[in-house]
Amino acid sequence: MTGIHKTVLTFLVCLYAAAGNGQSITILGNPPAIQVQNASDVVNGKQVTHTSLSVTYPALNVLTPNVELYVRAEFANLSSTFGTIPSNKIGILVTNLTGVDPERFLTTTDQRLFDLAPGLLGSVLGGTQSVTIRYNLLGGSHLLLHSGTYSVRVFYRVTLD
Repeated sequence: MTGIHKTVLTFLVCLYAAAGNGQSITILGNPPAIQVQNASDVVNGKQVTHTSLSVTYPALNVLTPNVELYVRAEFANLSSTFGTIPSNKIGILVTNLTGVDPERFLTTTDQRLFDLAPGLLGSVLGGTQSVTIRYNLLGGSHLLLHSGTYSVRVFYRVTLD
């Protein structure tokens, strides 16, 4: 595995199609990045956990109490001038909330990350919830690439159901 220097995967976190009804979503901090630095990272993969989003839901939301969060990649690949890495080698999992959906691997179509009720108090008063996400890069031959930065935009959307 000579020639492995350093590969950085960056996720440009974006928002899209935030529906009305008072809910909103905010990007927190710098975009998450995974650094592949050695042979072990190539074989085993690597994870980074990042508090990426803040979801706000409206007060008096008793008729439609659940908040849903969806994710998708803009393209099927993370790209660089040196090549591509399939987006579906990146798993996304919400780690700080209970009752969330299982890990989803990025695709170009919406995938639900959670469908959660904010609770009676939150339904009446409204609220804000930070969302911590684990970005899980699978190990394998798809990482045997030239050093460089490979990027994809990751879109998040929040809805009320």
